[in-house]
Amino acid sequence: MKEQSYLVSVGFVLCMCGEILRKRAIYVCGQNFDHIVQYDLRNRQHSLVTHDVYSLVQHPSYTGWFIFTIGTQVWLTSSNYHEH
Repeated sequence: MKEQSYLVSVGFVLCMCGEILRKRAIYVCGQNFDHIVQYDLRNRQHSLVTHDVYSLVQHPSYTGWFIFTIGTQVWLTSSNYHEH
């Protein structure tokens, strides 16, 4: 059981990193961010963001969400070991 205890911390850190990345992406994108996927550029007020987290990852909001969900699974699964 003690071998699994570090996974609780790893899962928590993944959750926090994923959430920070996602929130940073939304903040940096500003009014260009939309929860609806845009298939064309009809709205000319939007512009392509290529700085900050967008210079490191093409879709930091999606990447952050992915990291967050993996973190929750690691965190919750490893914390379940402590109950048995």
